[in-house]
Amino acid sequence: MQKGNHIICFGEVLMDNLPEGRRLGGAPLNVCYHLNKNGLFATMVSQVGNDELGSELLKGIAAHGIDTTFIPVTKALATSSVEVTVDSSGRVSYEILEPVAWDALSYDNRAAELITSAAAFVYGSLVARSHLSRSTLFRYLDRSHWPVFDVNLRLPFFDRELILVLISKCRTLKVNDEELRIIVKWLSGGELPDKDAMDCLLGHFLNVEEILLTRGSKGAIYKNRTYEVSKPAKAVDVKDTVGSGDAFLAGFLARRIQGANAEDALIHAINLSAYVAGEYGACPNYPPPNSKSEY
Repeated sequence: MQKGNHIICFGEVLMDNLPEGRRLGGAPLNVCYHLNKNGLFATMVSQVGNDELGSELLKGIAAHGIDTTFIPVTKALATSSVEVTVDSSGRVSYEILEPVAWDALSYDNRAAELITSAAAFVYGSLVARSHLSRSTLFRYLDRSHWPVFDVNLRLPFFDRELILVLISKCRTLKVNDEELRIIVKWLSGGELPDKDAMDCLLGHFLNVEEILLTRGSKGAIYKNRTYEVSKPAKAVDVKDTVGSGDAFLAGFLARRIQGANAEDALIHAINLSAYVAGEYGACPNYPPPNSKSEY
């Protein structure tokens, strides 16, 4: 991954309707927020509708310090909102409506130029549920020197073929333990221990340089073709887990781009993820973390 502080995040921006109220959401937007909080310059590429919710969303994104240059307003589709349910353990489920504004993301030459020069390009699977946004994503991926795929499976908006193609486009792959089991079962027909499953993916996808695996209370693993490291989870009083995986990815990428080794970046990612799980919503306010990952 090249050094620099510019990252492009592509995909959904929306309002999460949480039990405690309405908050900004969308996995790539969450990643973008935490990248900026961690000292990088991250730009969001998405779209909102020409409605009251879209106006509220744009104002909230700008208030979070995120550049809205590449979040145009469309009259064709409504702004996205998601009903979020949180169970007693803090785990979340989502009701995601369609079609919405980010289902119709058109190719932008100015955004493509930024992607070409960016240190990384972050994308997920949900935005690829529509033909137009998927086509735009693939065109942008052709411009990226370091694509980062956060799998982020959301039923019923994925299938085997789509996810495997999206993995084949990335250099950094981030998955959780449930997603890893699903993907490896597609490839091998069975289940494997986590590290063997990661080896399976590295063997199948020669483009993938490194894998980040989040395992909830069991911590996280970083693995590339010559090195691996695992770290335990940090104890936390969970409020909800909305956006904690997005914070993990942002924390890891920020530290790596700033020159940290994989182990230190993994520790920082775990600490940031734990902090977010201990707060309500995906983008809580917090001061920029110091070099020791203290919160």
